[in-house]
Amino acid sequence: MKSLTKTRYQKYLNGYTKTHADHSVRQFNTHIRAAVQNALDEQIIATDFTKKAVVKGQGAKKSEEEKYINYADFVRLLRLSSEKIDSFYSTRLMIYLAGTTGMRFGELIGLKWSEVDFENEIINIKLEYNYVTKIFTEPKGYKIRKITINSKTAKILLDLKDNQINHELDNPDNLVFFNPTYGIVSNNAANSVLRRMQKNLEIYPTITMHGLRHTHGSVLLMKGINILAVSKRLGHASVDITLGVYAHLLKELEDRENDKIKSELDKII
Repeated sequence: MKSLTKTRYQKYLNGYTKTHADHSVRQFNTHIRAAVQNALDEQIIATDFTKKAVVKGQGAKKSEEEKYINYADFVRLLRLSSEKIDSFYSTRLMIYLAGTTGMRFGELIGLKWSEVDFENEIINIKLEYNYVTKIFTEPKGYKIRKITINSKTAKILLDLKDNQINHELDNPDNLVFFNPTYGIVSNNAANSVLRRMQKNLEIYPTITMHGLRHTHGSVLLMKGINILAVSKRLGHASVDITLGVYAHLLKELEDRENDKIKSELDKII
């Protein structure tokens, strides 16, 4: 890090932008800046080589429709991801939990068994794991939130926990999802497993772990769940963020509701 200069960093960033969308480049730069700020605070480096860096991606950004899959494919993906309980290959179950809770990836890998309330079927979101700083931090938006899960999900998680105990898994942080060989699961590894599963099921468009979170929110809204409840469940800082993310879907729901309103008025008048 000490050897990096603004010129060298910008050169690398320019190469990264050739194959990544604006959002991905900005996210990458944000992670690097976070590491740089920590290094500055610890006086490891003297200057911020990310300051005023030009962050502009060349890849096309996915449309809103490409960020989530349809309901039928969503159900098939969840069923496949929950078929095998194995503490050595728990990424499939991470995919399942992402689909059934809408948790962020950092929240999934930062989830500890102590935060899973099996009796009340609730997951307490208190921490997320930051790959840049390698530490657990408070999650975005709501500092602490509770996510309800159904009985099947609670049973699957309990089976995974028992599996880890039976295999005497060396899991120092008591994490729900932990690879005994590589430790904390990477985003790339999880997305790779997700892509293979979608390919096997012939599900298109192909989405990422973040797309799975987006699908979760879309499904809840399509099923008529109140947008305030969806916003709180996803951990958005405000409902305005939820309205912005799902604007395309809410327009479809508005059109559908307007048809219902007309139908009801016809019955009254």
